[in-house]
Amino acid sequence: MLASALAARAEDSSRKAAPSYSASDVVSSANYASSALAPYSQATIFGKDLAFDTEQASGAVRTELAGARVLVSSVAAQLLSASPGQIDFVVPSWLRPADVKIRVMRQGVTGPDAVVTLLDAAPELFRDTSGYAAATHADGSLITADAPARAGEIITLYACGLGATSPDLPVLGAPAVAQLIQRFDDIRVLVNGAAVEQGNITYAGVTPGAAGLYQVNVRLPEGADPDPEIRLAIGDRRSAEGLKLIFR
Repeated sequence: MLASALAARAEDSSRKAAPSYSASDVVSSANYASSALAPYSQATIFGKDLAFDTEQASGAVRTELAGARVLVSSVAAQLLSASPGQIDFVVPSWLRPADVKIRVMRQGVTGPDAVVTLLDAAPELFRDTSGYAAATHADGSLITADAPARAGEIITLYACGLGATSPDLPVLGAPAVAQLIQRFDDIRVLVNGAAVEQGNITYAGVTPGAAGLYQVNVRLPEGADPDPEIRLAIGDRRSAEGLKLIFR
């Protein structure tokens, strides 16, 4: 009885602890390394005591999961998943480049304000479970070691942080249809450092039905080395170096 009472008291104390994190714990969900974010980015907060339990949004539009909310400039952001050590959320689309305050609240218990700089674009490519760029063939099947990308084919790369679109992005939820990014003429796909011809980028915009997710459809060049480095660039902003595409 005493042991269970002490355990219950310890659990209750843990639940009352304020969420703990810092600005450096707010990162891009694409690689968990880049701290650069843009409006409508998928972002992640790592910390302690962020939420009571683990809960997924499961396709629904949620601004609270497992008792937790994320406030960005005092407005509740859309949450994708929450657990005591990690929350995945979507940076509100209506924000503009500036320093913003991000705060986790767990049923009235508040964490600190983490000041994060938003850019107009902060491109990052998602990684798959094997550490390569998350990408699919034109038919939607995954690019894998058994089904690599080939020269001349159009593939889809999955990204975040590509910025504003036309028409505007939804305040909450996911876009129902394709929407090009406003800076489509500025985006570049770099294969081993060389830019693919702009005419071979057939689409750069949101992924319909997925909040905070973008995609770039690009025809791959001839003559690239196997498993080349692949990066995105918008203006002077580039995605992280060292990420490779499965290519033969």
